[in-house]
Amino acid sequence: MGRVQMNAWNKAVVSRKNQLGMLSLNDALPVKGRSAGYLRELNLPQRLYLGGYPGGVYHPDSAVNAGLIGAVQRVCTLTQPCV
Repeated sequence: MGRVQMNAWNKAVVSRKNQLGMLSLNDALPVKGRSAGYLRELNLPQRLYLGGYPGGVYHPDSAVNAGLIGAVQRVCTLTQPCV
């Protein structure tokens, strides 16, 4: 996977089809993985936060210990135009 470039725009591409997920950073080769269980879609009953979780408290199983410092320039989904 690519490296984060400090003080510069970084491009992250995330996708999921059925149980297969993919993450690519700065056009590097993607890292792929498969979700456990039988769900084939991402259902978000609550809000999705891009850039970090408010309050800085992260679930211990998430492997996340810090939020994003920066800005999100563009977001695209299958059902909405890019904003």
